[in-house]
Amino acid sequence: ATEPLWRVFFSAPGARDRSSIFVHPPRSFRFPPTHFFAPHVVAPDDRFDVKWGSLAMVHAELVLLAYALRDPANQRFVLLSETDVPLWPFDCTYATLTSTPAISFLQTKRSPDRLSLFEFRNGSRPVAADWRKGSQWFVLSRPHATRLANSRALRRWYRAFARKQLGRRKLQNELGDWGRINHVITKPSFVDEHFIQTTLAVAGDETDVLPVSLTFATFGQKNEFTVWGDGGERPFRLESAEWHAVQFGALSLDAMEKLHELCSFDLRATGPGDDDDEVAAARPAREFVGPYRPDRLACALGGGDGSTASPCYLFGRKIHSEAVDFYSQLTAEFFLGKANGTLADAFAAARAAQRADAAAETKRALTGEGHAPPGNYARRHMDAVLSALPDEVLRPLLDRQAVSASSEGMR
Repeated sequence: ATEPLWRVFFSAPGARDRSSIFVHPPRSFRFPPTHFFAPHVVAPDDRFDVKWGSLAMVHAELVLLAYALRDPANQRFVLLSETDVPLWPFDCTYATLTSTPAISFLQTKRSPDRLSLFEFRNGSRPVAADWRKGSQWFVLSRPHATRLANSRALRRWYRAFARKQLGRRKLQNELGDWGRINHVITKPSFVDEHFIQTTLAVAGDETDVLPVSLTFATFGQKNEFTVWGDGGERPFRLESAEWHAVQFGALSLDAMEKLHELCSFDLRATGPGDDDDEVAAARPAREFVGPYRPDRLACALGGGDGSTASPCYLFGRKIHSEAVDFYSQLTAEFFLGKANGTLADAFAAARAAQRADAAAETKRALTGEGHAPPGNYARRHMDAVLSALPDEVLRPLLDRQAVSASSEGMR
Protein backbone atom coordinates (compact mmCIF):
# COMPACT_ATOMS: atom_id res chain seq x y z
CA ALA A 1 0.00 0.00 0.00
CA THR A 2 2.93 2.38 0.66
CA GLU A 3 4.43 1.67 -2.77
CA PRO A 4 3.47 5.09 -4.25
CA LEU A 5 5.41 6.85 -1.50
CA TRP A 6 8.55 4.78 -2.08
CA ARG A 7 8.26 5.17 -5.84
CA VAL A 8 8.39 8.95 -5.39
CA PHE A 9 11.16 8.70 -2.76
CA PHE A 10 13.46 6.74 -5.06
CA SER A 11 12.66 8.94 -8.07
CA ALA A 12 15.04 11.62 -6.77
CA PRO A 13 17.94 12.31 -9.16
CA GLY A 14 20.70 9.75 -8.62
CA ALA A 15 18.74 7.81 -5.97
CA ARG A 16 18.84 4.51 -7.82
CA ASP A 17 22.61 4.78 -8.29
CA ARG A 18 23.13 5.32 -4.57
CA SER A 19 20.88 2.60 -3.17
CA SER A 20 19.80 -1.02 -3.45
CA ILE A 21 16.39 -2.42 -2.55
CA PHE A 22 15.65 -5.98 -1.40
CA VAL A 23 12.19 -7.24 -0.49
CA HIS A 24 11.25 -10.44 1.39
CA PRO A 25 7.55 -11.21 0.78
CA PRO A 26 5.85 -14.51 1.69
CA ARG A 27 7.23 -17.46 -0.25
CA SER A 28 4.24 -17.80 -2.59
CA PHE A 29 3.65 -14.07 -3.08
CA ARG A 30 4.11 -12.45 -6.50
CA PHE A 31 4.06 -8.71 -7.15
CA PRO A 32 2.33 -7.48 -10.31
CA PRO A 33 4.94 -6.94 -13.04
CA THR A 34 4.51 -3.15 -12.95
CA HIS A 35 4.83 -2.90 -9.17
CA PHE A 36 7.77 -0.78 -8.03
CA PHE A 37 9.14 -3.55 -5.79
CA ALA A 38 8.73 -6.38 -8.33
CA PRO A 39 12.39 -6.28 -9.57
CA HIS A 40 13.74 -6.26 -6.01
CA VAL A 41 12.31 -9.48 -4.54
CA VAL A 42 14.64 -12.15 -3.17
CA ALA A 43 14.41 -15.59 -4.79
CA PRO A 44 11.49 -17.77 -3.59
CA ASP A 45 13.87 -20.51 -2.41
CA ASP A 46 15.56 -17.99 -0.10
CA ARG A 47 12.35 -16.87 1.59
CA PHE A 48 10.82 -17.99 4.86
CA ASP A 49 7.19 -18.18 5.87
CA VAL A 50 7.29 -15.46 8.48
CA LYS A 51 4.92 -15.19 11.42
CA TRP A 52 4.78 -12.38 13.93
CA GLY A 53 7.31 -12.78 16.73
CA SER A 54 8.80 -15.96 15.24
CA LEU A 55 12.38 -17.08 14.67
CA ALA A 56 11.62 -17.05 10.94
CA MET A 57 11.52 -13.26 11.12
CA VAL A 58 15.21 -13.18 11.99
CA HIS A 59 15.93 -15.66 9.19
CA ALA A 60 14.26 -13.24 6.77
CA GLU A 61 16.32 -10.35 8.14
CA LEU A 62 19.56 -12.30 7.68
CA VAL A 63 18.59 -13.24 4.12
CA LEU A 64 18.05 -9.56 3.29
CA LEU A 65 21.43 -8.67 4.81
CA ALA A 66 23.14 -11.42 2.81
CA TYR A 67 21.63 -10.14 -0.43
CA ALA A 68 22.59 -6.55 0.32
CA LEU A 69 26.15 -7.46 1.29
CA ARG A 70 26.81 -8.89 -2.18
CA ASP A 71 27.29 -5.32 -3.41
CA PRO A 72 30.50 -3.91 -1.90
CA ALA A 73 29.22 -0.37 -2.50
CA ASN A 74 26.48 -0.85 0.11
CA GLN A 75 27.64 0.66 3.39
CA ARG A 76 24.33 1.27 5.20
CA PHE A 77 21.71 -1.42 5.85
CA VAL A 78 18.19 -0.30 6.81
CA LEU A 79 15.42 -2.72 7.80
CA LEU A 80 11.84 -1.55 7.20
CA SER A 81 8.39 -3.13 6.97
CA GLU A 82 5.70 -2.82 4.33
CA THR A 83 3.81 -0.24 6.43
CA ASP A 84 6.81 2.08 6.91
CA VAL A 85 7.17 5.38 5.08
CA PRO A 86 10.01 7.84 4.47
CA LEU A 87 9.76 11.07 6.45
CA TRP A 88 12.27 13.14 4.50
CA PRO A 89 13.30 13.45 0.84
CA PHE A 90 15.85 10.96 -0.44
CA ASP A 91 18.78 13.39 -0.49
CA CYS A 92 18.33 14.37 3.17
CA THR A 93 17.84 10.74 4.23
CA TYR A 94 20.92 9.62 2.31
CA ALA A 95 23.09 12.44 3.67
CA THR A 96 21.97 11.74 7.23
CA LEU A 97 22.64 8.00 6.98
CA THR A 98 26.07 8.40 5.38
CA SER A 99 27.27 11.12 7.75
CA THR A 100 28.25 8.48 10.34
CA PRO A 101 29.08 5.31 8.37
CA ALA A 102 30.82 3.55 11.27
CA ILE A 103 27.88 3.85 13.68
CA SER A 104 24.91 1.46 13.80
CA PHE A 105 21.57 2.77 15.06
CA LEU A 106 19.90 -0.03 17.01
CA GLN A 107 17.61 0.33 20.00
CA THR A 108 19.14 -1.91 22.64
CA LYS A 109 19.19 -2.16 26.41
CA ARG A 110 19.89 -4.71 29.12
CA SER A 111 16.74 -6.54 30.09
CA PRO A 112 15.90 -10.02 31.45
CA ASP A 113 12.67 -10.04 29.43
CA ARG A 114 12.01 -13.37 27.64
CA LEU A 115 15.35 -14.95 28.48
CA SER A 116 13.25 -17.55 30.30
CA LEU A 117 11.66 -18.53 26.97
CA PHE A 118 14.93 -20.21 25.95
CA GLU A 119 16.88 -23.13 27.39
CA PHE A 120 20.46 -22.85 26.15
CA ARG A 121 23.00 -25.62 26.88
CA ASN A 122 26.66 -26.56 26.44
CA GLY A 123 27.98 -23.10 27.20
CA SER A 124 26.01 -21.56 24.32
CA ARG A 125 23.69 -19.62 26.61
CA PRO A 126 24.08 -15.85 26.46
CA VAL A 127 24.72 -14.80 30.04
CA ALA A 128 22.20 -12.42 31.58
CA ALA A 129 24.69 -9.55 31.29
CA ASP A 130 24.72 -9.97 27.50
CA TRP A 131 20.97 -10.41 27.02
CA ARG A 132 19.51 -7.42 25.17
CA LYS A 133 16.12 -6.17 24.07
CA GLY A 134 15.07 -3.52 21.57
CA SER A 135 13.28 -2.63 18.36
CA GLN A 136 14.16 -4.76 15.33
CA TRP A 137 14.09 -1.77 12.94
CA PHE A 138 17.79 -1.14 12.54
CA VAL A 139 20.31 0.91 10.59
CA LEU A 140 23.54 -1.10 10.51
CA SER A 141 27.10 -0.40 9.44
CA ARG A 142 28.71 -2.82 7.00
CA PRO A 143 30.92 -4.48 9.68
CA HIS A 144 27.89 -5.15 11.90
CA ALA A 145 25.79 -6.38 8.96
CA THR A 146 28.62 -8.72 7.94
CA ARG A 147 29.00 -10.14 11.46
CA LEU A 148 25.27 -10.85 11.71
CA ALA A 149 24.92 -12.35 8.22
CA ASN A 150 27.79 -14.73 8.98
CA SER A 151 26.52 -15.68 12.42
CA ARG A 152 25.78 -19.37 13.09
CA ALA A 153 24.03 -18.65 16.37
CA LEU A 154 20.44 -18.69 15.15
CA ARG A 155 20.36 -22.49 14.98
CA ARG A 156 21.23 -22.63 18.68
CA TRP A 157 18.38 -20.22 19.39
CA TYR A 158 15.98 -22.53 17.52
CA ARG A 159 17.08 -25.50 19.64
CA ALA A 160 16.96 -23.49 22.86
CA PHE A 161 13.43 -22.28 22.18
CA ALA A 162 12.21 -25.72 21.11
CA ARG A 163 13.73 -27.29 24.23
CA LYS A 164 11.87 -24.84 26.43
CA GLN A 165 8.63 -25.39 24.57
CA LEU A 166 8.90 -29.14 25.01
CA GLY A 167 9.37 -28.57 28.73
CA ARG A 168 6.26 -26.44 28.79
CA ARG A 169 4.28 -29.11 26.94
CA LYS A 170 5.38 -31.72 29.47
CA LEU A 171 4.41 -29.44 32.36
CA GLN A 172 1.09 -28.73 30.69
CA ASN A 173 0.29 -32.43 30.49
CA GLU A 174 1.27 -32.95 34.13
CA LEU A 175 -0.78 -30.04 35.44
CA GLY A 176 -3.91 -30.66 33.42
CA ASP A 177 -6.40 -27.83 32.97
CA TRP A 178 -4.46 -25.44 35.20
CA GLY A 179 -1.39 -26.00 33.06
CA ARG A 180 -3.30 -25.35 29.86
CA ILE A 181 -4.29 -21.98 31.20
CA ASN A 182 -0.94 -20.92 32.62
CA HIS A 183 1.59 -22.37 30.17
CA VAL A 184 0.94 -21.36 26.57
CA ILE A 185 3.09 -23.56 24.38
CA THR A 186 2.29 -21.55 21.27
CA LYS A 187 3.73 -18.36 22.73
CA PRO A 188 6.05 -16.73 20.16
CA SER A 189 9.74 -16.32 20.87
CA PHE A 190 9.87 -12.58 20.12
CA VAL A 191 13.41 -13.32 18.99
CA ASP A 192 13.36 -10.44 16.48
CA GLU A 193 13.61 -8.05 19.45
CA HIS A 194 16.62 -9.87 20.95
CA PHE A 195 18.78 -11.74 18.45
CA ILE A 196 20.53 -8.84 16.67
CA GLN A 197 21.19 -6.92 19.88
CA THR A 198 22.30 -9.96 21.91
CA THR A 199 24.53 -11.35 19.16
CA LEU A 200 26.48 -8.09 19.00
CA ALA A 201 26.68 -7.96 22.80
CA VAL A 202 28.01 -11.53 23.06
CA ALA A 203 30.63 -10.66 20.43
CA GLY A 204 31.67 -7.59 22.44
CA ASP A 205 30.80 -5.46 19.43
CA GLU A 206 28.65 -2.68 20.89
CA THR A 207 31.17 0.14 20.96
CA ASP A 208 29.85 1.49 17.64
CA VAL A 209 26.14 0.94 18.41
CA LEU A 210 24.07 4.00 19.25
CA PRO A 211 21.07 2.67 21.23
CA VAL A 212 18.31 4.45 19.31
CA SER A 213 16.11 3.54 16.37
CA LEU A 214 15.73 5.97 13.47
CA THR A 215 12.24 4.58 12.78
CA PHE A 216 9.39 6.27 14.65
CA ALA A 217 6.83 4.02 16.32
CA THR A 218 4.41 4.50 19.17
CA PHE A 219 2.64 1.83 21.21
CA GLY A 220 -0.72 1.75 22.93
CA GLN A 221 -4.41 1.02 22.59
CA LYS A 222 -5.72 1.41 19.06
CA ASN A 223 -9.40 2.06 19.65
CA GLU A 224 -10.05 5.29 17.80
CA PHE A 225 -12.64 5.53 15.06
CA THR A 226 -11.91 7.13 11.72
CA VAL A 227 -14.41 7.89 8.98
CA TRP A 228 -13.01 8.72 5.56
CA GLY A 229 -14.31 11.67 3.60
CA ASP A 230 -16.08 10.11 0.63
CA GLY A 231 -19.56 11.07 1.75
CA GLY A 232 -20.29 7.59 3.10
CA GLU A 233 -20.75 6.34 6.63
CA ARG A 234 -17.83 4.00 7.26
CA PRO A 235 -16.75 3.76 10.90
CA PHE A 236 -13.39 2.08 10.98
CA ARG A 237 -11.67 0.80 14.11
CA LEU A 238 -8.03 -0.17 14.30
CA GLU A 239 -7.33 -3.38 16.16
CA SER A 240 -6.60 -3.09 19.86
CA ALA A 241 -3.40 -4.43 21.42
CA GLU A 242 -1.10 -2.72 23.87
CA TRP A 243 2.12 -4.38 22.68
CA HIS A 244 1.78 -3.66 18.97
CA ALA A 245 2.88 -0.46 17.31
CA VAL A 246 -0.05 1.85 16.68
CA GLN A 247 -1.16 1.79 13.07
CA PHE A 248 -2.07 5.29 11.94
CA GLY A 249 -5.46 5.32 10.26
CA ALA A 250 -5.45 9.11 10.27
CA LEU A 251 -2.79 11.75 10.72
CA SER A 252 -2.91 15.36 11.82
CA LEU A 253 -0.45 18.21 11.52
CA ASP A 254 0.35 17.63 15.19
CA ALA A 255 1.38 14.09 14.28
CA MET A 256 3.48 15.45 11.41
CA GLU A 257 5.23 17.80 13.82
CA LYS A 258 6.07 14.86 16.06
CA LEU A 259 7.33 12.72 13.18
CA HIS A 260 9.57 15.54 11.95
CA GLU A 261 11.02 16.79 15.23
CA LEU A 262 14.68 17.76 15.30
CA CYS A 263 17.22 16.27 17.69
CA SER A 264 20.82 16.39 18.79
CA PHE A 265 22.76 13.12 18.89
CA ASP A 266 25.63 12.25 21.18
CA LEU A 267 27.66 9.79 19.09
CA ARG A 268 29.79 8.96 22.15
CA ALA A 269 26.83 7.46 24.04
CA THR A 270 27.25 4.03 22.48
CA GLY A 271 26.47 0.64 23.95
CA PRO A 272 23.21 -0.48 25.58
CA GLY A 273 20.88 2.31 26.64
CA ASP A 274 20.41 2.99 30.33
CA ASP A 275 16.82 4.23 30.17
CA ASP A 276 13.62 2.40 31.00
CA ASP A 277 9.89 3.12 31.13
CA GLU A 278 10.20 5.12 34.35
CA VAL A 279 13.73 6.55 34.39
CA ALA A 280 15.23 8.77 31.71
CA ALA A 281 18.67 7.94 30.36
CA ALA A 282 21.59 9.31 32.36
CA ARG A 283 23.54 9.67 29.10
CA PRO A 284 20.94 10.11 26.37
CA ALA A 285 22.13 9.30 22.87
CA ARG A 286 19.36 11.47 21.40
CA GLU A 287 17.67 14.57 22.76
CA PHE A 288 14.74 16.44 21.26
CA VAL A 289 15.53 20.08 20.58
CA GLY A 290 12.42 21.41 18.86
CA PRO A 291 10.10 21.39 15.86
CA TYR A 292 11.31 21.27 12.29
CA ARG A 293 12.24 24.57 10.67
CA PRO A 294 13.84 24.67 7.21
CA ASP A 295 16.60 27.01 8.37
CA ARG A 296 17.48 24.76 11.30
CA LEU A 297 17.59 21.37 9.60
CA ALA A 298 20.99 19.69 9.15
CA CYS A 299 20.86 16.43 7.21
CA ALA A 300 23.65 14.88 9.28
CA LEU A 301 24.05 13.24 12.68
CA GLY A 302 26.37 14.66 15.32
CA GLY A 303 28.45 17.81 15.27
CA GLY A 304 26.87 21.17 14.55
CA ASP A 305 27.16 24.49 16.31
CA GLY A 306 23.82 24.45 18.10
CA SER A 307 22.04 26.50 15.46
CA THR A 308 21.13 23.38 13.46
CA ALA A 309 19.80 19.97 14.42
CA SER A 310 19.28 16.55 12.87
CA PRO A 311 16.08 14.66 12.05
CA CYS A 312 15.07 12.62 15.10
CA TYR A 313 13.63 9.95 12.81
CA LEU A 314 14.11 9.10 9.15
CA PHE A 315 11.20 6.66 8.79
CA GLY A 316 7.76 6.25 10.34
CA ARG A 317 5.51 3.27 11.04
CA LYS A 318 2.77 2.09 10.75
CA ILE A 319 0.66 3.81 8.08
CA HIS A 320 -2.62 2.08 7.28
CA SER A 321 -3.30 1.39 3.60
CA GLU A 322 -6.31 3.72 3.61
CA ALA A 323 -4.17 6.57 4.97
CA VAL A 324 -1.41 6.49 2.35
CA ASP A 325 -2.95 9.08 0.02
CA PHE A 326 -3.82 11.33 2.94
CA TYR A 327 -0.30 11.01 4.33
CA SER A 328 1.14 12.01 0.96
CA GLN A 329 -1.13 15.05 0.80
CA LEU A 330 -0.40 16.04 4.39
CA THR A 331 3.35 15.71 3.84
CA ALA A 332 3.18 18.15 0.93
CA GLU A 333 1.13 20.57 3.04
CA PHE A 334 3.53 20.23 5.96
CA PHE A 335 6.71 21.03 4.04
CA LEU A 336 5.14 23.74 1.86
CA GLY A 337 3.59 25.37 4.90
CA LYS A 338 6.91 25.34 6.75
CA ALA A 339 8.59 27.04 3.80
CA ASN A 340 5.87 29.65 3.26
CA GLY A 341 3.86 31.22 6.08
CA THR A 342 1.15 32.51 3.72
CA LEU A 343 0.55 28.99 2.45
CA ALA A 344 0.46 27.70 6.01
CA ASP A 345 -2.42 30.08 6.83
CA ALA A 346 -4.39 29.01 3.75
CA PHE A 347 -3.81 25.35 4.53
CA ALA A 348 -4.93 25.87 8.13
CA ALA A 349 -8.21 27.44 6.99
CA ALA A 350 -8.89 24.59 4.56
CA ARG A 351 -8.04 22.04 7.22
CA ALA A 352 -10.36 23.66 9.77
CA ALA A 353 -13.25 23.28 7.33
CA GLN A 354 -12.33 19.65 6.69
CA ARG A 355 -12.05 18.94 10.41
CA ALA A 356 -15.55 20.31 11.01
CA ASP A 357 -16.95 18.15 8.20
CA ALA A 358 -15.08 15.10 9.52
CA ALA A 359 -16.44 15.64 13.02
CA ALA A 360 -19.98 15.89 11.68
CA GLU A 361 -19.61 12.73 9.60
CA THR A 362 -18.04 10.79 12.46
CA LYS A 363 -20.82 11.83 14.84
CA ARG A 364 -23.43 10.82 12.30
CA ALA A 365 -21.77 7.44 11.62
CA LEU A 366 -21.24 6.50 15.26
CA THR A 367 -24.33 7.96 16.97
CA GLY A 368 -26.85 8.57 14.18
CA GLU A 369 -27.15 12.20 15.29
CA GLY A 370 -26.73 15.27 13.10
CA HIS A 371 -26.14 15.31 9.36
CA ALA A 372 -23.24 14.02 7.31
CA PRO A 373 -21.67 16.68 5.07
CA PRO A 374 -22.78 16.44 1.45
CA GLY A 375 -20.46 15.13 -1.23
CA ASN A 376 -16.76 14.46 -0.88
CA TYR A 377 -15.39 16.88 1.71
CA ALA A 378 -11.87 15.47 1.34
CA ARG A 379 -12.00 16.52 -2.30
CA ARG A 380 -13.23 19.98 -1.27
CA HIS A 381 -10.31 20.26 1.13
CA MET A 382 -7.85 19.24 -1.57
CA ASP A 383 -9.32 21.77 -3.99
CA ALA A 384 -8.94 24.49 -1.35
CA VAL A 385 -5.31 23.52 -0.83
CA LEU A 386 -4.60 23.51 -4.57
CA SER A 387 -6.21 26.92 -5.03
CA ALA A 388 -3.78 28.34 -2.46
CA LEU A 389 -0.68 27.13 -4.27
CA PRO A 390 1.30 29.57 -6.40
CA ASP A 391 1.36 28.72 -10.09
CA GLU A 392 5.04 27.73 -10.05
CA VAL A 393 4.20 25.01 -7.53
CA LEU A 394 0.78 24.01 -8.87
CA ARG A 395 1.67 23.68 -12.55
CA PRO A 396 4.35 20.95 -12.09
CA LEU A 397 1.99 19.03 -9.80
CA LEU A 398 -0.79 19.08 -12.39
CA ASP A 399 1.61 18.14 -15.17
CA ARG A 400 2.94 15.22 -13.14
CA GLN A 401 -0.63 14.12 -12.35
CA ALA A 402 -1.51 14.19 -16.05
CA VAL A 403 1.55 12.11 -16.96
CA SER A 404 0.74 9.61 -14.21
CA ALA A 405 -2.86 9.28 -15.39
CA SER A 406 -1.68 8.78 -18.98
CA SER A 407 0.81 6.05 -18.03
CA GLU A 408 -1.82 4.27 -15.95
CA GLY A 409 -4.13 4.31 -18.95
CA MET A 410 -1.53 2.63 -21.14
CA ARG A 411 -0.86 -0.29 -18.76
